[in-house]
Parts: sequence; structure tokens; C-alpha cells
Amino acid sequence: IVSRMAQLHCKFWNKNLKITFPQLKKSNDQIFRPFFTDFISKRYDLFKTKWAPILNAFQLEKCDEIFNNFSNIQHRFSTGHHLTLIHGDIKSPNIFYDVENGYEPYFIDWQHCAIGKGVQDLIFFIIESFDITHIKLVFNIMKNYYYKKLLEYGVTNYTLEEYEQDIDDAISYIPFFTAVWFGTISQDELIDKNFPYFLISKMFYLIEIRGQSP
Repeated sequence: IVSRMAQLHCKFWNKNLKITFPQLKKSNDQIFRPFFTDFISKRYDLFKTKWAPILNAFQLEKCDEIFNNFSNIQHRFSTGHHLTLIHGDIKSPNIFYDVENGYEPYFIDWQHCAIGKGVQDLIFFIIESFDITHIKLVFNIMKNYYYKKLLEYGVTNYTLEEYEQDIDDAISYIPFFTAVWFGTISQDELIDKNFPYFLISKMFYLIEIRGQSP
């Protein structure tokens, strides 16, 4: 799955996607900016009040850092020389396996596709598809494997430092927006009542793992 993800991203790496797909949006498109920032600003106090009991002091501090820097994070995902086509919602329910072809994975449900950074798909896949008890191990393996596959498939001039920055931004962008969104919806309105808890727990656990890295 990660290899196919990297292959997809490399195919469209640093291409002018607006020529081929004129309706594709970047994160700084007017449909997202300033809407995303305005949306989380209105709900942020409620979010912190509601979820403070399950977040530790470090996680709450990082939560404020992300909130205060959210607009800059959003901007970084629309600039630079490492943009590509992203699926936007790669997770277990959105993967079809061809049983007649060695269970080759195919990504389906493209309603969130956009122009962004490939690592966004990787991080969302990890958060959405694995239990929290396996997140640390899975993250460390897939983080290194994805970058290795990018290089094998021909990506150049994408430094490890740039990649690490993109990882932190990826955890702090769509997962954070989604956490604030679903984390402030009343239980009665949720189809999956457990979704906010698992998303928020795993996202902030990843943030804590990153904060403990040397």
C-alpha cells in the first residue's frame, strides 16, 4: 500500500496539475482559506474544554501551537517544489484489493483529492487505519519506507529535513481540522460515536511521539 502510494505521488510530483485537472484545488484555494482557519477559531475553545480531560499537558501545549500556526501550515501545503496529486482519504475502507492479482491494492473514493504533499496521504492512512497500540511501530516503519520508495521512484531534491517538516505539518493540518470539527459535534449528530475519540487520541499520540524524537 505504501509503495503504491509513493508510486502515485511520484507520477505527479512537481507537475503542473492545473493543466490536466483544472478543478483540483490547493490548500490555499479560496474554498479552504480562510474558511478552515475561521472554522477552527470559532470552535477551538469548545474543543479544548471538551477534550482537555483526555489530553496531557504536553499535548495541550502542542494543540495551542498548532492552532496558532495553522494558517502557516496550510500555506506550506500549497507552495514549494514538492507538490503532487493526493488522494486525501487513503484508509482501510477506501482500498480495494484485487484478489485475482496478488491482492494488489487500489485506492477508491476520490472525493477529497487535491494538490498537496504526498506525506499527507501517508499520515492520514496511519491515523485512520491502525489501532493506537500499533501506531508508534507502524509510523516508524512506514515513515522511513515511504521516503525510501520516493527516492527509488525518482524523486530528487527532497531532503530528509524537508520531509520531516512535512510530516509534522501533515499531522497538524487535516487531522487537526477534522479533530476540531468532529470533536465539537454533539454525540447525537455522529454516525460513528467513537470516531472523534479514536482520531483525537491517535493524532495527539503521534504528535507526542514526534515531540519526543531526538
